[in-house]
Amino acid sequence: MTDKELFEVELTAMAHGGSALGRHEKRTVFIPYTIPGERVLARITKDRGRIAFAEGVKLVEASTDRVYPRCPHFGPGRCGRCHWQHIDYEA
Repeated sequence: MTDKELFEVELTAMAHGGSALGRHEKRTVFIPYTIPGERVLARITKDRGRIAFAEGVKLVEASTDRVYPRCPHFGPGRCGRCHWQHIDYEA
């Protein structure tokens, strides 16, 4: 797989800093602004062998715990200080 290819992945656990992780082609993939239980179309941004970092290109299936963030600066390429605003507080 090249860095530009898109792939679909199901996120299974939370990770540090607001990312969730899933498995793709025997690698653990970290994708920010995602939630366990979601399916995401993603693209690799950093490949470290058995670990990769990716950006979510399209949300294929959203988690029931996903909420609309209150801060207008939340999200990829923006402020980056509030990592959890897209997750329901009760989750």
